[in-house]
This record gives sequence, C-alpha cells and structure tokens, in this order.
Amino acid sequence: MPQYNLIYHFSDVNRGRPKSYCYNTIQDQVDAYAHVVGVGALLTAAFLLLITVVNICICCHPARRKLTLKDRFVYMKDG
Repeated sequence: MPQYNLIYHFSDVNRGRPKSYCYNTIQDQVDAYAHVVGVGALLTAAFLLLITVVNICICCHPARRKLTLKDRFVYMKDG
C-alpha cells in the first residue's frame, strides 16, 4: 500500500485526508461492474454467433448451391 491515499472515492475533500485507503472499495466496485460487463459481452457474443450460424445455413442451403457466390449474398447492386 502506498503511504498516501492517492484516490478519494466519494469523499468530501474539505473534510481532510481519508482515514483509510479506498483501494478495497474501488476493487469491489470494479468487480461488481466487471461481472455485469462480462455477462453483457457473453450475451452479445452468443447473439452474434447465432446470427453467423443462421447466415451460413442460408448461404449454404442446398437450393442455393447452384448460384454463384455473388448471387448468394444480398448487396446493393447500384450503390
């Protein structure tokens, strides 16, 4: 631990130097938000994987195999 409390976490600076270090409080806050961000990232990755699988199934369907690759995908012909 450093000798000086470098970070004031939700404290009034007019009341002087905090009596304890705030690193544990900040670590608890980061751990709580990191869990939320991790779950959100996992859900987003699962959704994107599902979209990828659906697109591969549409693209490689046996009825579309006779088409050229250019005709299999939707794109803007004029733009």
